[in-house]
Amino acid sequence: NHRLGRFDREYSLLLHDLLVGGYMVQETGYDPEAAGGLGAAFLRAVDTHTILFDPLCTDIQDSRAIFKFAPYPREWFEARYPREALNMREDENRALRIEDNYLARSNGEREYDADAGCYRVHMCKLAGRQLLEDSRKTKPEGYFAHGQYPFVVTPLFLRKGTALGYGFVDMFETQQRYADKLDQIILKNALMASHNKLLITGASGFDPDDLRDWSKEVHRGENLNGVTWFPTAPLPGYLLNYGQSIRQSIREESGSNDFARGQTYGGVTAASAIAALQEAGSKR
Repeated sequence: NHRLGRFDREYSLLLHDLLVGGYMVQETGYDPEAAGGLGAAFLRAVDTHTILFDPLCTDIQDSRAIFKFAPYPREWFEARYPREALNMREDENRALRIEDNYLARSNGEREYDADAGCYRVHMCKLAGRQLLEDSRKTKPEGYFAHGQYPFVVTPLFLRKGTALGYGFVDMFETQQRYADKLDQIILKNALMASHNKLLITGASGFDPDDLRDWSKEVHRGENLNGVTWFPTAPLPGYLLNYGQSIRQSIREESGSNDFARGQTYGGVTAASAIAALQEAGSKR
């Protein structure tokens, strides 16, 4: 099933959401057209920007509803839902409509059936303020015998009180902001140092506009003591090293140091030695 569903490709997409966004979402299901019509189960990556669930639930199975979005052109709806396409209108939130593309919203709701003593998952498909499909009419017993949403949320670093997680960007955002701020200070100091100010007193007899003209070789004045440069003071050396130490700390704590990347020194070339250094250098 993994090979037929190209799960290696799906997992590469999942890793980006996991490491950067802090969590990844997988969708489980069964594709009857897979394997040449034989059918196969699948695990697919879901873009975290296209799915919404209750962020205050530590388990998404407790969410009252889950929304999944997908953009389609109007022709797509006209071919599949011709009656509803005639009445499709823009959503009040214009962000839900992109040019001539409408967002089809699959809404999954998990409801408890007291008579049967179990949960039932129902699904609706909506677009352009129109209800396109409703499983309550076509499948009143609900989807999935287990009565759970077909999604799995995996956080990287657990965030208390929610199913979401912290990613590496969240963990090291503050340190990176400080390092970037120091870069701005250093750049500003460099720009100021490249434009030193020239101080001229009225008793010097020099014309400021005349001194500003660097194409001239001779300037006439009365007193050189009234002319002096005002240089920008250089930044302390420890400030220049501080930004580098912050970045080095980020690399070490995130497991992205030289050893983890396979960079070696001192003539270490054996594959086993490099692998051992990578294993020792990884802190995550």
